[in-house]
Amino acid sequence: MAYRPPAPSLAWFCSATLAWKPTAVDTRNGEAQLHAIERRIQKELFTCTNAVVSLVEHARRVSKERPIADYNAQRLSCFGTDGLHEFVVALRVMLHHLHIVDAGWNLQTNVNKDGNTASFMIHKDAVLRIMHENEGSFTPKTAREAARSYIAAKPSTIDLRDVFQEYEARAHRFNNWFKQQLQSEKLADLRDYDRLIKEKVNFDQLTIYKAMMHHWLKWDTPPDPHRHLSRYLSADQLAEAYKLPRNSPEQVDLIIGYADRDNAIDEKLREQVYELFRRSPSPELIEEPLDRAP
Repeated sequence: MAYRPPAPSLAWFCSATLAWKPTAVDTRNGEAQLHAIERRIQKELFTCTNAVVSLVEHARRVSKERPIADYNAQRLSCFGTDGLHEFVVALRVMLHHLHIVDAGWNLQTNVNKDGNTASFMIHKDAVLRIMHENEGSFTPKTAREAARSYIAAKPSTIDLRDVFQEYEARAHRFNNWFKQQLQSEKLADLRDYDRLIKEKVNFDQLTIYKAMMHHWLKWDTPPDPHRHLSRYLSADQLAEAYKLPRNSPEQVDLIIGYADRDNAIDEKLREQVYELFRRSPSPELIEEPLDRAP
């Protein structure tokens, strides 16, 4: 039931684009890489706005089935009435019409004591024009007018980083209150349903992972797990993992703790993971460097 904020990935992609900008513009290959990153940012924005809609639908469905006292009052208190929520939801529609390169997007570099930061600015006039030309796509009318009011109160350009950071803070406030309500005795049956669903999901995942491990461990040379860790662990988590003896149970347990967010692993699968790491090649025997591994 927990809401996971959409903003961090947006900030990461914005920062990545800034890193490419100074070196990319002079070469054709660099331009292609820059545009690829910009497309990923647009995709991430769409994912963020989809997450917002999912949060809304989730909260509405729960409150409809199990009415929660002060739900509307808390919703207004947390999200406000300035139209930010409606604007973020409207962005989901606008992303079908706005293109990150040629329709009002602008990379801006801000220099401060922490160094350069990247922001993507969207032009207010372009947004209002798109809303006017596609009015039927922005419903209901009350939400459309709230979004317009939010846009009208902004300067000529709107910083999307600021938009999502502010929305993330509001969503956290609401979600923290909402989770407290879900812990009440009145919703005990709903929590039991969630527990059963989670157990089924974990069982399905275990079945798949055990089958994969069983297959891989039959190979003369199983896949090297170290080459894939950067897909599941952050840079800080990788650094902590590689402080421990390579392929030791302690290192593997830490990696599992980072990757297994739902605590789905059982002892049989853990033993299979131990063996997979034990059979991974030593760094000095690898011709190509490991991905992000020390």
